[in-house]
Amino acid sequence: MRKVLEMWEVLNEILMQTFPSLPSLDHLNPNDRDDLELLDHYMEECIEAFIVNKGQLEPRFVVLLYDCKCDLARLLKKLDGVSDGYGYFELLLELSKEVLRHLKVKEARLILARQASQDCESNASTTRAASEITQKRPPGPVMEQGS
Repeated sequence: MRKVLEMWEVLNEILMQTFPSLPSLDHLNPNDRDDLELLDHYMEECIEAFIVNKGQLEPRFVVLLYDCKCDLARLLKKLDGVSDGYGYFELLLELSKEVLRHLKVKEARLILARQASQDCESNASTTRAASEITQKRPPGPVMEQGS
């Protein structure tokens, strides 16, 4: 955890030096710049939650961080190392890898898959119940008594 905290501190120092925006991304095309900014936003939130929760992270954030790490690695490879002059995104990638070493990505994916399956079953049973109620209703307009 100490290594994560040290890397987090370096990352924040880069941001303080370049405030109010991320390290200059003006030389990139708008789509790549947008992708980097979105990945930065999501990854920072996950890493910060990991630190605040003392090494714990909800399964959905574990999977999100892992997916963002993979996307960032692909994007940096595509950009051939010319994303920023401060090494911010390379450090963000290394920090995310370090955080993920402390987490169980496969287990988080299984938990999310189980939850999604349960949600689908729950929605299906609700739909079936609503369908059965509709089928039992007598044909024709429903009349209120006393009208």
